[in-house]
Amino acid sequence: MRKRQGTKISLRGCPLAIAAALALSSPAHAVQFDWGDWSGSWDNTISYGISWRGEDPDPALIGIGNGGTAPAILTDDGNLNFEKGDIFSNIIKGTSEFEISNGQFGGFARIKYWYDFELMKGDRPHGHSPNNYVVGETLDDADFDKWARFSGLRLLDLFVYGSFDLGNMPLDVRVGRQVVNWGEATFIQGVNVLNPIDVSAFRRPGAEIKEGLLPVALIYGNLGLGGGWSLEAFYQFQWEETVIDGCGTYFSDVDFAASGCN
Repeated sequence: MRKRQGTKISLRGCPLAIAAALALSSPAHAVQFDWGDWSGSWDNTISYGISWRGEDPDPALIGIGNGGTAPAILTDDGNLNFEKGDIFSNIIKGTSEFEISNGQFGGFARIKYWYDFELMKGDRPHGHSPNNYVVGETLDDADFDKWARFSGLRLLDLFVYGSFDLGNMPLDVRVGRQVVNWGEATFIQGVNVLNPIDVSAFRRPGAEIKEGLLPVALIYGNLGLGGGWSLEAFYQFQWEETVIDGCGTYFSDVDFAASGCN
C-alpha cells in the first residue's frame, strides 16, 4: 500500500477556516483477460481518507442569532456542526472500471462507491433542516441528491465505441454515458462545462478527477481530416445538474440551497 500525506487549506469565507486531510490509497489493481479476438481489463482502486477542522470557525461566518456576527443565519449550519479538531469526513471509497475491446469496437463501464463513517454515525451539535435541527443527532441525507449522500454505489460511465473509415478519413464514435472534454478554460468556462460536477466528491479526502466529473448520455464523434486537423461533434440526450454539498456538512454554504434542504 502506498501512503500519501498532505495538508489541504480550505477557505470558507475567511482565512481562519482551515481543514487538514490525510489519505491512504492503494495502487490500481488490474485483471487482464483475452477471449478470442477480444481483450478486456478490470481495474480497481480503493482509498481511505480522514479530514478534520484545524481552527474554530470565525464568528463572521455564524449568524447573530446563533452567537456570531454575520447578519444572516442561513449560511452557518456547516460551521455550527464542526468545531476545531472535529472530524468532518472519515471515508472509504473506490472505483471499479471494466473495458472490453477487439481493436475496432468496445465498451467501457465505471462505478464508484463510498461510505463516510463520520457522517453516517457522528452526532452533530446543531443539526440541519432535514433533521429539524435536533441537537446530538446524525445528519439526515435521505432526500439529498444521490451523489451527495454519505454512502452510495453509483454508475458513472457506460458507453460503447467504434472506429471506422469514412473514405480515407478515420472516424471514432462513442455512444452512452460519458465525459467529454470540450475545450480548455481556466477562469471562464465555456462548452467544456457540458458535464456536471459532483462538488461533494471533490471535497472528499483523496479525491480523483474521475470521481467528480459526472457523465451524461450523449453521442460523440471525431473525424480526422488530415494535416493535423480534425472535426468533433456531440449530441447530448439529457441534462443533469451539478451537485453541491448537502446542508449541514462542513463545506455546505447556503443552508437551503442543496437538494433535500428546502
